Amino acid sequence: MRKFFLFLLSLFFLPMTTAIPSVATALALVLTGVFMARSLLDIPWSDLTGAIPAFLVMLVMSLSYSIGRG
Repeated sequence: MRKFFLFLLSLFFLPMTTAIPSVATALALVLTGVFMARSLLDIPWSDLTGAIPAFLVMLVMSLSYSIGRG
């Protein structure tokens, strides 16, 4: 029952989310990318068993259309 109530509540707020232009969200996406790039320093690049999968994940995430869709 709680999920149904929250779903109805989200339908009420949906028009408000369309009022925010996509230009306004660009800065948030850039900052998220910068914060994600900081973790690249923690990857042991000399160890190929960890470096190759990390590189492939970065490559596929940046070249694919959407991270959620794969």
